[in-house]
Amino acid sequence: MHTGIAKTGLAAVLKNGDGPVIMFRSDMDALPGKEESGLPYASKKQVELDDGSTSYVSHACGHDSHTAWLLGIAKVMMETRDAWSGTLVLVGQPAEELIAGAQAMVDDGLYDKVPKPSLLISAHVYPVWPAGTVAVKAGHRMAGSDQLDVHLTGIGGHGSRPEGTIDPVVMGARAVMAYQTIVSRNIPAQDPAVLTVGAMQVGETHNVIPETGTLKLNLRWFDKGVRQTMLDAIDRETRGIAVAAGVPKEREPTITMLGYAEPVINEPALAANANTTLVAAIGKKRIMPGIPPVMGSEDFPMLVAGIEDAETLFVEVGGGAPDVMKTYMSTGELPPLNHNPNSASKIPAWRSPPPYRPTAPCCWMPFLPVTASKFGFLLDNKNSGQGRCFFQGGPCP
Repeated sequence: MHTGIAKTGLAAVLKNGDGPVIMFRSDMDALPGKEESGLPYASKKQVELDDGSTSYVSHACGHDSHTAWLLGIAKVMMETRDAWSGTLVLVGQPAEELIAGAQAMVDDGLYDKVPKPSLLISAHVYPVWPAGTVAVKAGHRMAGSDQLDVHLTGIGGHGSRPEGTIDPVVMGARAVMAYQTIVSRNIPAQDPAVLTVGAMQVGETHNVIPETGTLKLNLRWFDKGVRQTMLDAIDRETRGIAVAAGVPKEREPTITMLGYAEPVINEPALAANANTTLVAAIGKKRIMPGIPPVMGSEDFPMLVAGIEDAETLFVEVGGGAPDVMKTYMSTGELPPLNHNPNSASKIPAWRSPPPYRPTAPCCWMPFLPVTASKFGFLLDNKNSGQGRCFFQGGPCP
């Protein structure tokens, strides 16, 4: 077990003879905001933020379930070592919500501590699928993402004398509007792309024209050429606005690149193999079709971005009520989704078919056999005759 990777990340290695190295990653960071789910285990924790203020934090994106899955895999794989061989690496990753934690762990020497994997698996709870179901869909699953800060520097002064200033508030407003046409006038309509200005931080009070300002941008894309087009246009538009405002060269805008993640892609052959394994493990009725590609992002592929021939697999795990799809089809209503203070994973009430004979309710997941199958077996542990229940949302019992 290795702790303190990228400050709060951890990695555990289970070596069990010869075989491939498989990594399973769970994100474990929280979101700012008070949980309103009403559950007995709802987060009540408050933390101090970097600016000294206090905020509630909650796992409104299901990362508590993800962490329970990680513990479940560790327990099952330890108990079934007579049925597989190879090396399993389990990663608890911080800062997924910032699209920064995976790369931070690599940069902090993750692979000085653990072996490099040939396959990386990660999963996310999906309240649109019933709890106890799972989906592995081929192709693009999630977009690539960039977080960047645009820093504007003008000349501050008294609010009554704007003629003696270069106003970063006005420059920022112009930039926000200019950015709105970057996608529509630079990116082909058939290429998905999103540019969002999430925050504009400039000025403190009514009668002072500030010296500086910052725009916080988020980009989403599937194609790296599209990404570069957006970045070039942001730079071009920003510099043009500064020149038009009369900003001297020594005060020209700067751009700071922050979090970055590549798109999440399930290769068709790998997805087909995973689905075959899952059907054998939990039955065809519990395999969902998978949602269409989304512009949301996950940074876990960055854990293996620098490893040649390493594969990644992304799994959707149901966390909704048994009738969630029926309700949606009849009313158009969805349950509280990710990042909603009322979101919560439901606990399934099913037991998987033979040879997976559960011995007790637990938090083992439907995608655990995918991990196991890469070691050359299905996790029915025929040597001991014991099977496992594969998923339970909510708290790990």
